[in-house]
Amino acid sequence: MNDFRQEKKIIFEKKQLHFLISFLKNNKFIKIYPDRKIFSIYYDTNSLKLYRDSEEGLAPRKKVRIRSYSKNFKDGKIYFEEKITLFNNRKKISKVIPFNKLPNRIFDKKYGFLYPKVSISYTRTYYSNTKFRITLDRKINYSPFISFDKLFKFNCAENLNALEIKYDDVIPEYIFQKHFNLKTARFSKYCNAISSLQKDLNY
Repeated sequence: MNDFRQEKKIIFEKKQLHFLISFLKNNKFIKIYPDRKIFSIYYDTNSLKLYRDSEEGLAPRKKVRIRSYSKNFKDGKIYFEEKITLFNNRKKISKVIPFNKLPNRIFDKKYGFLYPKVSISYTRTYYSNTKFRITLDRKINYSPFISFDKLFKFNCAENLNALEIKYDDVIPEYIFQKHFNLKTARFSKYCNAISSLQKDLNY
């Protein structure tokens, strides 16, 4: 899968969840899938070059991860994904890989060898209307990567939740502002995980 899109994020505290859901209903967003629990493992260099590029807002940059919708990766499909941030939009490349091919390291042409660094899980709810696709992420948890046999032993919870708004390049900015008169912000689960777990990761 190769998907170009625009993406913006609205960050909110847990106590604002009911307000956000009401906002979506009032703007004719409908829930399009059942909630899903998502489990991801993010890769980086030993010097955390991908993390540092993201924190500095450099473009182009990328995040590299494997993802499953089952806590036990053996029980469901596993996706290898690259999420690439360009100057004006974003692209996601995704492919299915078998459990016995889970990589202990990945070679990237720009960054060199990447290694699994952190595990992240969260609950995602999906909404849509005629112009926009919404994902609402909550119950976000972080953990240092241990091994593929002990994937998720979470010891750090995120206090914030994220509303991600995805739409095509053809929608002008004023249309976006008309629908979302809320403050947008940069938010990266991976960067927050690294920042929150630095003591555990010894960085």
